[in-house]
Amino acid sequence: MEIQTIFVLLVCFGMYAAICGAVGGVILTKQNRVVTGWLLGLLLGPLGWLIALVMADKKRAAIRQKTISRKRKKKCPDCAELVLAEARKCRFCGYEFSPKEQDMED
Repeated sequence: MEIQTIFVLLVCFGMYAAICGAVGGVILTKQNRVVTGWLLGLLLGPLGWLIALVMADKKRAAIRQKTISRKRKKKCPDCAELVLAEARKCRFCGYEFSPKEQDMED
């Protein structure tokens, strides 16, 4: 191969790697794991993006659980939405909590 062809291939690969790394970093920005996302994208490409998305979803689920416990909320058994622990009726679906369910939350 000619030197020009090799140079063009290296530049294209470098641009592809940089774009993949940037996308991976953006995916994990909210979790303050930009470097991890960047490395996943850089080294694994689109597969790294999928791994970063799974990592982000797990982090969101953990944050949601912390929010439930901190703000004293409970999950409606009918529609699975979060409502205040003191609520007698779900504001989303209208499910009425029994007095026993309300006492358990206190």
